Amino acid sequence: MKLKYFLFFLSILFCTLSASSQQTNKCATVTKNEIYLAKHSSERQSSENIERKINDWISENRNAQLSTTLLVPVVVHVIYKTPQQNIPESQIKKQIEILNADYSRKNADSTQTPTPFKSLAADIGIQFCLAGTDPLGNLTNGITRTLTTVDEIGNNEYYNSSNGGENIWNHNHYLNIWVCEIDATLNTLGFATLASTAANAKTNDGVVIDYRVFGTSTNTHYNLGRTATHEVGHWFDLKHPWGDDSNLDGNCDLGECSGDDGIVDTPQQCDCHYGVPIFPSLDFCTNNFPGTMFMDYMDYTDDEAMNMFTLEQKTHMWAAIMSTVRDSLFNSHGCEQIITENKLLIYPNPSNGEFSLQINLVETQNLTIKIKNYLGQSIKEFDIANVMSNTYPVNLTGLARGFYFIEANCQPKRLVKKIFIY
Repeated sequence: MKLKYFLFFLSILFCTLSASSQQTNKCATVTKNEIYLAKHSSERQSSENIERKINDWISENRNAQLSTTLLVPVVVHVIYKTPQQNIPESQIKKQIEILNADYSRKNADSTQTPTPFKSLAADIGIQFCLAGTDPLGNLTNGITRTLTTVDEIGNNEYYNSSNGGENIWNHNHYLNIWVCEIDATLNTLGFATLASTAANAKTNDGVVIDYRVFGTSTNTHYNLGRTATHEVGHWFDLKHPWGDDSNLDGNCDLGECSGDDGIVDTPQQCDCHYGVPIFPSLDFCTNNFPGTMFMDYMDYTDDEAMNMFTLEQKTHMWAAIMSTVRDSLFNSHGCEQIITENKLLIYPNPSNGEFSLQINLVETQNLTIKIKNYLGQSIKEFDIANVMSNTYPVNLTGLARGFYFIEANCQPKRLVKKIFIY
């Protein structure tokens, strides 16, 4: 009993010291969402109705086995005033790798999840790619770059090309991420549009991340790309574990246990965590072992302390996908570079790695077939000579589970199809 209370008060002291040393609000999603609803008061009821639809879906499908994977096309809008803000493509690709690892439970630090919580950790079943086709059907690398004269554009009209920002790509088919300076002091790391308010947010639905914490960086506390993992979680309608009922002061008071994130397998907690807490972390709301789930991606810890989403968070994200405008992502071709229905066919798809590639051209050509991953990196290629119409067996067994792209260089076009290997 004495040990339990010692750990309890030690965790409170640690949280207080960490919060006072960093003074970072980290996420402005709740604030931005309230500002949006205050300006568009008629949409508050609509947002509440959508939240009810999400909860209804959860009630009706809680025991359903999700057998699909969602591939989300991402466009990264880099808005910069200085050369330092114009981050390189390598940093952007690294962030996509981090998102894919975190959302598939393939992050290297998953081994750091405390044993009592490991059975709750989830592969979300969502993967991300840099867009290969823009909304007009043109080839793209999934990155736009905009020189601005506006300081702290992230707190201004980052979504408006006429006012120094960059216009949104169709929010029904792309995850828009604006990377820019939010505030000079880096008090806010990022924010996102909640799925429950996205239907009418046609100009700014997406995620905003400060350039200093995007991908891997030299930031002391937020250097592993987990800000994007956190904010994309909001984009799929997750809330903070403490339910946003406190002042984020790092201190736990008895009156701060009324809020909740609506997720049944994330323990109640009175406030956010900062820094790198010591397990177990106990507070007034959860004062029994194993304590609070400070390692959840939706908390405020340092990046190195985060390593998991839960099974019920997965259920909530998929409920948001199926119950809101996010469901249109299933119809997006943004990850494909050329959309051609008949000239290049793959079956079966999904596949265990063995499939057939059917080619139907209007004239005989020599082709180079390339197999690429979601970053566009070629992992296998072979040549086919003098082909117009034929079917070829392909064996990719041994590749990691996920989406891949089959590319055929067919003059004057490049034909690309995606395949999911399970």
